[in-house]
Amino acid sequence: MIPRHFMACLSITALIVLLAPTSNAEFYDGNELLRLMQVYEKATNEATTDILPMNTEGFDNMLVHAWAYRAYVMGVFDATWEQYNAPEGTTDQQVCMIVAKFLKENQDKWHLSGATIVKAALQAAFPKSE
Repeated sequence: MIPRHFMACLSITALIVLLAPTSNAEFYDGNELLRLMQVYEKATNEATTDILPMNTEGFDNMLVHAWAYRAYVMGVFDATWEQYNAPEGTTDQQVCMIVAKFLKENQDKWHLSGATIVKAALQAAFPKSE
């Protein structure tokens, strides 16, 4: 059975995507992507160590932002997957961690669009062989 909080987060993420006024590739810039990534890291760390009870309001709010990061990164990855040589079996968590590492190491790129940053991170991690 799928946990209730998971379904709530998934529903909220779907609503965010469906209600977005435009499908602009610059929906997030690097600064906003960094903020969401930091919440994603905190949420995934706390979810695995059970620091916060899973039914608290703070935890649920954290999950919404964490899912927004994951959904955005995976949306860019899914839309541009042919540009990379990602090994079969690469997980969404691995992709999110690659982007997080790139964000942390490239503060000079935070002014760029989130999609540009995600693509640069994935191209660096999974270069397409010519």
